[in-house]
Order: sequence, then C-alpha cells, then structure tokens
Amino acid sequence: AYGLASAAWRWTVMISLIAMAAHMFAGAGIVLALSALCLWFALPAVRLIVYLYRGSAQEQPQRLRCAVVSLLTIGVLWGVARLPRPGGELAPAIVQYAPLEIVRTRGPGFVEGVFVEAGQQVRPGDRLLTLYHPETDVEIRDVGRSLEQAVVRARVWHQERDLGKYQVEIHNRETLEQRQRDLTERSGDRTPLAPIAGRVIGPHLHTLEGRYLEPGTPILAIGAEDSKEIHVSLSQDQLSEFQKKLGECITVRVQGLPSVLTSVRLVKIQPQASTRIWDQALSASEGGPLAVRGAEVTNRETRQEFVQPRFTAILSCPAEVAAGLIAGQLAQVRLESAESIGQYVYRQASTWWDRQQQRAGASG
Repeated sequence: AYGLASAAWRWTVMISLIAMAAHMFAGAGIVLALSALCLWFALPAVRLIVYLYRGSAQEQPQRLRCAVVSLLTIGVLWGVARLPRPGGELAPAIVQYAPLEIVRTRGPGFVEGVFVEAGQQVRPGDRLLTLYHPETDVEIRDVGRSLEQAVVRARVWHQERDLGKYQVEIHNRETLEQRQRDLTERSGDRTPLAPIAGRVIGPHLHTLEGRYLEPGTPILAIGAEDSKEIHVSLSQDQLSEFQKKLGECITVRVQGLPSVLTSVRLVKIQPQASTRIWDQALSASEGGPLAVRGAEVTNRETRQEFVQPRFTAILSCPAEVAAGLIAGQLAQVRLESAESIGQYVYRQASTWWDRQQQRAGASG
C-alpha cells in the first residue's frame, strides 16, 4: 500500500511539473513536457519490460504475480473510467416572462396621467396612461370648424343653384375630411389599454408624467404570471451536453423554493454565443455567479460584458409551475452527465493540449 501511495504521489508531482512547464514556456514548454515524459515514464517502463523478460543476476521476477497485479490494476482503472462522471453540469439561470408584452404609444403626445405602477396586476382593457398633444388638438379643432363652415357654404350655394361654387365647396369639404382623418390617425390612441392580464413591469413610471413621447415609444411591459421561461447561461464546454438533452425534462433548483423542479423542458439553445450580459443578476459585479469585464463602447463610455462568450438555453415551464415562480429569480440548472469519467478526462486533456498548441502558435 505504501509503495502504491508513493508511486501515485510521485506521478502527481511529475505531472504537475510537466503541466506547469508547458503552461509557462509555451512552445518550449511542450518540448520540455515531452522530454520529461520520456525520461520519467517511458525509460522506466522500458527497463521494467526488460527486467520482466530477462530478470537480473541477483533475482528472477515473479512474472505470474506481476501479470495478475497488472491485470487487476488495469481492470480497476478501466472500471473507474467507465463510471458516470459525478457532479454533472451546473449552469446559472434566471426566471423570465415568456414573452413580455411591450406596450408602445401609437401616437405622439405628452403624458397627462399614469394609472399603474410597477408590480401592479392589470386585466385586459385596464387604462395604463393618457396622452395629450396641444398642437394636434388645436389643429383638429380648427379643421373641424373649417369643415362645418364648408358644409354650410355648400348648402347655401346648392340652394342658390350656383353649381360652380357648390362643386368648389364640395371639393374643399372632401379635402378637409381627409385632413381630419389624417390628423386623428396621427394622434393615435390617447389612452393605451392593457392588452393582456399580468403584472406591470417598468421602472419609475411616475416620472413619465409631463414627458413628450414619440409614436412607438415603449411605455412599459406586461408579463403573464402563468407564462414564464427559465433562461440558462452556458459555457462552450457545457454546450454539447445540453444539446444532447434538447426536448427532455431536466432538474432546476430555484432560489427561495424548498424543492427542485423536474417538469421543466429544454426547448431551445440559441446557436450564437455572445458576451452581452442579458440580465445584470448574472454579473459578478452585482453579486451574480459569472465573471465580467469592462468593454469600451465609445471613447467616453464603457460597459460590462462576460469574460467568455456564452450561449443561452431556454426551458419552458408548465403553467402551474410558472405561477409559483417570480420573474428575476436566480436558479441553478443541473444536468446529469452522459459521459464517463474516462471520457471527461480525455476531453479535458484534449482541450488543454489544444490550448497549449494555440499558445505556442501565437507566441511563435
């Protein structure tokens, strides 16, 4: 037992030194690592084979015992390598509405009053706010008065049987009616209504009062409580494992819930990775689990981004599960690994070797 422990310790130290040399000296480190492998492992292995075959002047090897121990050792290592990798994949996630209903202004105007606040529950048809546009309102009134006058004049010329002037007034009336329709359409809906039932989302809604809004300006969002998704942030190394689970239910632990969720289904993985932080709760600077760094946007402005590009996976939640979740809750997705310990070690070693070759090529 002592001999095995001593050999394991020696191999651990040697492999650590080799890895350190390969990391510190780039291309030259790889050469040093290969040389060390030959001197520390290959040559002793050759001497052992020669000894087992020929023996020595002082003693003869116990070949049968050596064969049995070797086969048992190989069998144990093979069995361990075939075992499922413990731990699986863990990825951070956030609960979000699916989808958010964005309410926009249909016409321009100043906000006269706001009737809702963030977090409030609304029903379809509830008033959200009112808008007014003084210039457009004055113009609509002026066009309305001109239209009334054109109608009166047309009636007078018709009674006096002055066909030429009557046709002129009819043309003027049609022009004013079209102008009135255009102004009314441009002014749009002055009182946006809630399109669905749900919870109002929008910071500082009270600050909208008195502000001028262009047509199409987002005012607020409404999320349905029984329609939510869990968005998962994946690293490049985790992508392949999650792709194998598309369409299947996976395990999710949401902060604040006493039990794990097992009925959420992986429905989509976005094909492109990005460094954009799509929710600040994931950022380490905000207490989240993922490392971030500053990235320059302009000469005077910087923003944060993920250190490494990340993929986004989407989990759908049944309505009864979604109703018990709160948008913005942090979660952790656990995916049982389908690969064995041997496959995991091989993948990590291959990844490390590829990175060393890239570093060597870059330094060369």
